[in-house]
Amino acid sequence: MTDFRTKIQSLQQTLNVAFTRPDVNRLEKMITNLRGSPAWDYLTKVRGLNEETINHFRLGYDEKKNAVAIPHFKGGELINIKYRFLEPKDIRYTSEANAEQWLFNDSGIEIALSKGAIAIAEGEMDCISLWQAGFKNVISPGSGANSYGPWIEQLDKVKQVWIA
Repeated sequence: MTDFRTKIQSLQQTLNVAFTRPDVNRLEKMITNLRGSPAWDYLTKVRGLNEETINHFRLGYDEKKNAVAIPHFKGGELINIKYRFLEPKDIRYTSEANAEQWLFNDSGIEIALSKGAIAIAEGEMDCISLWQAGFKNVISPGSGANSYGPWIEQLDKVKQVWIA
């Protein structure tokens, strides 16, 4: 099977919009800072995530933002980091400035193509929870309407699409 990522691109790429990549070393530091942080308590006690899931999605903790760091990858390459603030604010989420918007857990499409079904979750935390519950064939658009891209055409090849 040809890797679907070689055939598709984000909306920004389609429109030839420039974007910046987050610093991988900064993400690695956030991953290291997670255990024992307020974000660890939020993820394990409030969200009920286990260590395997946290490690799989490479979740981290941004001390300056006091936020869970949720990295977004495209074909294994870090393209964005979304942040879930732990303190009440006007907004709960933000992401890196000028970064590419893409699917969260894009490997879920490859799994869906082999299983014949895919679940689309509203947000990253829902996607992560479904993955932990055993639905590895799950994706999240990541940023609502701004996430549409030619990737959606890949869903035509999937027999069942579940909206969660």
